Amino acid sequence: MPEQNKSIVWLHLSDLHFCKAKSGYDMHRVIDALYKDLKTMQDDYGLQPQLMFFTGDAAFGNYGAGAGSTLQEQYQEVDQFLTEVRQLFTVEIPKDNLFLVPGNHDVDRNEVTDDQALWLGQQQDTESVNSLIKQGGKQ
Repeated sequence: MPEQNKSIVWLHLSDLHFCKAKSGYDMHRVIDALYKDLKTMQDDYGLQPQLMFFTGDAAFGNYGAGAGSTLQEQYQEVDQFLTEVRQLFTVEIPKDNLFLVPGNHDVDRNEVTDDQALWLGQQQDTESVNSLIKQGGKQ
């Protein structure tokens, strides 16, 4: 088997804190530089990730009122960013190979009730928590 087929390559990104109202132009300077660097890494060194991990703080978090203040609005922009990164490579990173781990800015803490926090703290194994995550509902 050729050497390149023995490797699994992943792209690890974190802490975007995407929020136009809070980050403005500087955010795009960073994103544009990232896109350019990834393309250079692909062209010059053959970077071709099969997996993509985004580990925490994709969004800025809920704050105040006004355009862009909700997580839902911010995640529309995050989705566009993640799609652009996945499609940047000659062989697109499949959406099923994108893994998100929420950070403290990615969670709407107003949605967590005291009984949910208590239940979570009482869990002795991860299976019941994993089951809820896989269901994808509000819980």
